This record gives sequence, structure tokens and C-alpha cells, in this order.
Amino acid sequence: MGKLSLSRTKRNVSEVSTTHECFAASLMIGQCFAMFPLKGLLKSDFRLLRFRWFSWNIIYTAAYLTGVLFLLSFHTNNVIRASRLRFEHFVTFVFYASTLTATLLFCRLAQYWPQLMQKWTEIDFRMRSYGFCKNLSLHLKVVSAVVLLAALLEHSLYLASAITNITNEKGWDKVKDVHCWKELRSDYNAVAGLCSNVDNAMSGIILLSFANNLFFILVQLFYSLKSRNDNAVSRVYFLYSFAFLLLRTISVSLYAANVNETSKEPTPLLLSVSPEVYNIEIERFLYKIQASPCALTGKGFFSITKSLVLSVAGAIVTYELVLIQFESAA
Repeated sequence: MGKLSLSRTKRNVSEVSTTHECFAASLMIGQCFAMFPLKGLLKSDFRLLRFRWFSWNIIYTAAYLTGVLFLLSFHTNNVIRASRLRFEHFVTFVFYASTLTATLLFCRLAQYWPQLMQKWTEIDFRMRSYGFCKNLSLHLKVVSAVVLLAALLEHSLYLASAITNITNEKGWDKVKDVHCWKELRSDYNAVAGLCSNVDNAMSGIILLSFANNLFFILVQLFYSLKSRNDNAVSRVYFLYSFAFLLLRTISVSLYAANVNETSKEPTPLLLSVSPEVYNIEIERFLYKIQASPCALTGKGFFSITKSLVLSVAGAIVTYELVLIQFESAA
């Protein structure tokens, strides 16, 4: 696929809303939490994106990483000095370690983001005849706001619970032109290539996200099976936190699985093409969809599809039984 010429890109950037512009608000929220040290996010031109090792964004992220690393070291030191290793120690360690790893992965993604946006914008312009996604920018802003508010509410309940505990205890068949089908297949291949680029950039974060969510679901379930004399605030926090965790995990899984589902949508349409229209390009198109469907992955260990949700649910039950046996043996 040829690259856009500079003059063509300059002309089109001002005419067409790009995916880069739609992502801007959500990524700026991430920068508030030191997650995406990149300059130029609010610029309409993706070519103004810059990753600089010597910038205020990097200084802010480095300060954040230093703080997390200090907390992780402090906690590890306390665990080493503890007379008895408890399960809660391991949970806290995983929390700090996953936070540190996620921040580093987002730094790595920020380095690759300008190149990814260049490829993505090229696909946006190539596919402009199909129409741009309606309300994509608004949709991303709403999702980001809802997730952020839900997370803030969860953290507020956690703080209230901790304080309370301290206090208390202490149309396709009409198209007969072979060239047209070849062009459609070429467009699909371009989008599939973009999906592969996105997966290469984000697969590490996806793997960490799924592992982190799975671990804390197990932890929440494990605590729910233990007899505890918590106060009302702690019970509200636990129920809300667990519900938020489940909803977040399911939502992320289904949203990511939608990539795979959408990539297979042309299949029934291509199979319904009449024999008079069917040709070698349609056959190649079908083979491409069925042989290598698009999907986001966790570093190649798994592909995110709808069936993965059921597999994760089965894995949760299995590991929960292992945790219960481990606790009984201890």
C-alpha cells in the first residue's frame, strides 16, 4: 500500500475528521495519570505528535514511576520482614507490580503511537468513500467519562471503607465487475493490516489487562467466601468494587471481541452471491476472512473473541477451587 503524499495529507487533514482526533480526549485523560507521555495529542494534524525523552510529560511519568517503585519496594521489604506470609501481601504486591508494568507498557505504546496514527490515517483516507464512523469521538468520550467516574467512585468507597475499618478496629450480488471485487478485497486487506499493527502495539497491554482483571476477580471471589464481620460501608464497597470489576472485564472483552465479529460480517454476504456473479476474487476474499480472521490478542497467547468470555469464566471457577484448597491446606 503506497504512502500518502505530503501535499495530499495536508489537504485531507483539514477536510476529514481522523481517528487521531477522536482519540485525543481519551488519551489526554490518560496523561493525567502519567499513562501516555506524548506531545501534540490535541493538534488536529497527526504529524505533530512527538515523543521526547526530555519533556515535561516524561518527567511527570518518571516521577509517577518512581513513586510506584518506592511503594512496591517498601511493601516488598515489609513482606520480607513479616513473620508469616499472608495472601493479602501477595495481592498488594500484584497491584503495585501491575501498575508499574502498565505504565511502562503505555510509555512503549506512546513511542510507537505517531507511526501507528500515520498508518491509521492513511487507512482513514483510503476508506473515506465508505464513510467515517458516526459519533466515534462522542462515543469514546462518553466511555472514557463513564469508566473514569466509576473508578473514582470505587476508589472513594475504598477510602471510606478503610477509614471506617480503622475507626472501628482501630447489496453485493449486483456487482459483476471482477476489478471491483479485487478493490474491495484490497481494502479489506488494508484494514486487516491496520488491525495487525494495532495488535502489535497493544498486545502487551491487553495481556496485562486480562491477567490483572482475572487475578482480582479471583481475589474478590475468594474474600466473598470467607466469613467476615465488616461494617456497612465495607460491604457496600466490596459489592460495588466486585460489580465494577466484572462489568469492566466483560465490557473490555466484548468491545475487543467486536473486532473479530466485525471482520467476519462480509462472510454471509459473500456466500449469498449468485453463481452468475461469483468469481475468483470473491473466492479469495472468502478465503482471507476464514483463514486469517482479524482479532486482537494477548501477545499471541489468546485471541479475544466472544467464546473467550466463557473460557475465562470456566478458568475463574477452576482457579477459585484451587485457591480454596490452598487456603484450607494452610
